[in-house]
Amino acid sequence: MATAVVLLVGTVLVVRTLVKSYQSPVGVRTANVLTMHLDLPAKKYPRPDDTISFYERLQARLQALPGVEAASVASSLPGQDGMDMVYELEGARPPDTRRRPQVRGLVVGAAYFHTMGVRPLVGREFAGTDNGAGAPAAIVNQSFAAKYWPEGHPAGRRMRLIEEGAVQPWLTLVGVVPDIWQNDQRHAFEPLIYLPFSQKPGPDMSVLARTRVPPATLGQAFRREVQALDDDLPVFALRTLEEDIGLHDADARALGIMFGIFTAIAMLLAVVGLYG
Repeated sequence: MATAVVLLVGTVLVVRTLVKSYQSPVGVRTANVLTMHLDLPAKKYPRPDDTISFYERLQARLQALPGVEAASVASSLPGQDGMDMVYELEGARPPDTRRRPQVRGLVVGAAYFHTMGVRPLVGREFAGTDNGAGAPAAIVNQSFAAKYWPEGHPAGRRMRLIEEGAVQPWLTLVGVVPDIWQNDQRHAFEPLIYLPFSQKPGPDMSVLARTRVPPATLGQAFRREVQALDDDLPVFALRTLEEDIGLHDADARALGIMFGIFTAIAMLLAVVGLYG
């Protein structure tokens, strides 16, 4: 009887954990967001300015479409891992060069957080002035700010990255944003930093837009706008943000269903044992 009770309690806890994992927040408004992936060829876009110009023109064309509220770009969508970045904070104790702290980072365009339905908690989000001619800027999420400045105001503080052993210029923090899910664990938020696309451009980006109409109805219009700028450029993963997150959860969902079946069997055995 004691063994059956232990089995019953264990199965209930497993079910509760699975349900909590699927119901955990993503951190953004996933409804009415259409996404697609582009990878600019280096031969056609050899300079960073070429990459910036293409994505800025595409963003302007998408925002001009009827039914589109806002558009932006990002190096990773919610649920996808960011880049590992080595950093140091201004005024902090000099770290051991062999064990400098690391954090996940994303490169995002202007109006990214507005497109995701997120408002900064402190300061502002990136704007068009955060370009190569402006002062290097960065944004951190709530988890990062709580870890290093639990009682202070992080906006205006500075940090810098170390890339391939080279120390980069100081970045001024211009804002703090709510936590957004950006890893393999649905229920966990990690410290994150965000860098402006115009100051750290890359050819391999995701394009996203918040719409006032069902996003799937704008798929062909998105393809036409890309082809209007470059008719040889393929469009990958054209789908809604909800579909993208659902695909990301597919493996975990299959594993959860399998464990759910085992849990149901274990619960049935425990109930029958207790009844007997």
